[in-house]
Amino acid sequence: MNTTKVVLLALLLAVTVFSSGCMQILQEIKVYPDGTGMMAETVKLSPMVGQIMAGFAEGMSGSGGPKQEMTSPDNLFPEEQFREKAQQMGEGVEFLSREVREFEEEMVGYVAAYKINSIDDFTLNPQAKDPTVETPGTNTPITFTFERGTSSSSLKIRQHFPTNEAGTKGEVRTEPPVQGGLGEADEKQMAQFAEMMKGMRVQIVVECGNEIERTNAEWRDGNRIVLVDFDMEELFSHPEKLQMLSQMQQPQSKEDLESLLQGIEGIKFDASEEIEVIFR
Repeated sequence: MNTTKVVLLALLLAVTVFSSGCMQILQEIKVYPDGTGMMAETVKLSPMVGQIMAGFAEGMSGSGGPKQEMTSPDNLFPEEQFREKAQQMGEGVEFLSREVREFEEEMVGYVAAYKINSIDDFTLNPQAKDPTVETPGTNTPITFTFERGTSSSSLKIRQHFPTNEAGTKGEVRTEPPVQGGLGEADEKQMAQFAEMMKGMRVQIVVECGNEIERTNAEWRDGNRIVLVDFDMEELFSHPEKLQMLSQMQQPQSKEDLESLLQGIEGIKFDASEEIEVIFR
């Protein structure tokens, strides 16, 4: 069993790109009945990832200043980075604030806030031209189409999933099943991967007004639509699911994804390309 493939496929399934070690990403988009909105992003990094980023920052900075100053948590997340991200997310998106914090279990990260003047012009997670370890995030752009009514508003959420080389959604292809399950070496490697990925989680939530009247979203909590809530630790607690993943080359079919995730508590993933919400 190719455990490296398992990890890569698991990341694809989560629709997210993580750096090595523990990382937690929470993206919350609030859409108001008039079509304006807010976006808050919380990122938490384990000490291991913080050290990797600090080393990267040192390499980029050279020897132009004291090591402690260059690698302080505040300098790891410069405000300019967030101002540039606001421009990338669309016209009328304004960067409001960035607060660097220390979280539980010695994790370090930030909470950033953005104002959205028109949700129609906003793109969550636009494709970065030069992605680096400094800018953690997901790899699926999400766009919105808003229409205001007399008593209720309509919002369409479109998820632009990756396509294959031919530019179309490919069917899931599988390799011949592995006979006899995991070997001793594979189990040891899997245990190491599971320990490394302990605590890794990504969440994307869209909050719509004060009340949702109806929606075709698969996961809903009150007026909040859950697009992704993926806990890597939960996945690694199900070896049979990992073995299924190891036999998949491109898990992009909604039906196959739903089948794979069935029975794993705490993992939510809406594979719909378009979600409609009527809210007020």
